[in-house]
Amino acid sequence: MHGVRSTWPSMRRAAAWTSSSVTAIAKKLAPGLLLLTPTLAWIVARGVAVEAVPRIATQTLPRGAHYALLGTVLVNLAFNFVLCAATDPGSPEDVREDIEGLAARGFGVQTCRKCDGNWKPPFTHHCSVCNRCVLSMDHHCIWMSNCIGHRNYRYFLLFLLWVFVGTAYAAAVSATLLFFRRELIMPDPMQLVFTFTLGATLALAVGCLLAWQLYYVFTAQSTIDSREFEHMKLDALEKGETYRNPFDQGWVRNFQQVLNVSGRFWWMVWCLPSVRGPRGKVSFYIE
Repeated sequence: MHGVRSTWPSMRRAAAWTSSSVTAIAKKLAPGLLLLTPTLAWIVARGVAVEAVPRIATQTLPRGAHYALLGTVLVNLAFNFVLCAATDPGSPEDVREDIEGLAARGFGVQTCRKCDGNWKPPFTHHCSVCNRCVLSMDHHCIWMSNCIGHRNYRYFLLFLLWVFVGTAYAAAVSATLLFFRRELIMPDPMQLVFTFTLGATLALAVGCLLAWQLYYVFTAQSTIDSREFEHMKLDALEKGETYRNPFDQGWVRNFQQVLNVSGRFWWMVWCLPSVRGPRGKVSFYIE
């Protein structure tokens, strides 16, 4: 036991050094990674538009339909990418009046030790890269050079969706020519091989990330807080109880809150571009 205690300070120092190193690397890589995303999108889009569509159009959909689909994907991808990267994710200061009102009514509101004791509503965390507290923080995204939080999570989720749709489409079109209509791409199929490989790889990776994020949306969790919820489930299980997430309002309601959609036809417009701010104030996070 004494040996474990004696090594604890060194372990904490190692963890702090690792955290500071990751933060420094993230800050240095941020500008390059921010440019890498549109570069990859342009490479895939060019491969589809120039190499694949002219050869496959007569075999499947009309050429105009392919270009309309490609244009829809690119417009939505660019819209959500720019707004996700440029939109402030939200700060507890934005809802100070609501936090003060909750504290006055006896709700337990935590404070941040790194931000001079500022109040932190649920799901709020301190980002070591941005050096600030982020409202409803999910994670810091190095690809966006921004934190993903309350005000830009919708854009992040829809960006993943349209990246997946676009890369899956590119992989499918390229695969059709490579494996079923190879005579249309001879004698030089290498451009389509590259488009298929890049599109399929990105579709698989982004698809897994999208499914992971959708699970959190449907169950009213975040990437950071999901670990705490798991600990609460285990603690409840040991006591012979069943833990229920107090923020979970059902998967439909959770989805509507995050995507900021409502009304009779919300299921038709949820993935369309929108600049409306997210609904709900701090009371939403503690109901």
